[in-house]
Amino acid sequence: MRPEPGIVINSRLPEIEADLSRVAYLDPSSLVMKVSGFGQVPASYSPETGKFSWTVNRRLRHLTTQVSISWKDLEGNAPDKPLRWSFQIDRESAYLPDGE
Repeated sequence: MRPEPGIVINSRLPEIEADLSRVAYLDPSSLVMKVSGFGQVPASYSPETGKFSWTVNRRLRHLTTQVSISWKDLEGNAPDKPLRWSFQIDRESAYLPDGE
């Protein structure tokens, strides 16, 4: 997962990414990424690498950002728990000239 869970970053426009290459029988059409403050986002999946990612298109404003990724397998079954994590932004650093 990127940014890593619990990390403090200085970019307010990060790329959010999860490696799903180890998920067996993943149905790519069922993938959904939700980001706090944005709701469902148009993330893209690369079957070659197994990466599901989205680059934030409006500067993050909240101190903590939560990400949730859900999917189904080829039989239509969802995992017991969606993939969830959060990270924070260093607001002071993000406003400095080299913060982006």
